[in-house]
Amino acid sequence: MRLTFKNYKAALITLAAIAVLAVSLTFTVWRLLNVEEDLRREETHANLWQVSQTQFEASILAESLARAAAGETFADREQTPEFRLAILISRMAILMDGLQGQVIEKVGALGSLRDAYLQLTYAEPLLKDRIDPQTAQLLRV
Repeated sequence: MRLTFKNYKAALITLAAIAVLAVSLTFTVWRLLNVEEDLRREETHANLWQVSQTQFEASILAESLARAAAGETFADREQTPEFRLAILISRMAILMDGLQGQVIEKVGALGSLRDAYLQLTYAEPLLKDRIDPQTAQLLRV
């Protein structure tokens, strides 16, 4: 096989493409490691995730209470207001402790979060047995 200008040109283009891909891969790995380090150092994303999960659980509890107020029966125990309330209370307890609690305190919402937590723990005995539609309607407010 003789090396002609055409073959030489194709080989150089192939080597250049491989070099560009290697540099791109190296940059991607370097950037991924930096992002991972930032996520470990900054708890911003974890705090946001925890707050959004608590908010989501509150909306699931509200939906469950609305279904109970409408007189629907629940096929699964995990759909019942009692179960949803227990999950919400545990998520709120996590929010009030540790780093998330400090962030919420900086925002100035820790007092209202504690009040809501206290109200929910007081409402928990109402949901121990099967809840009637009137009680569910009162709890939704």
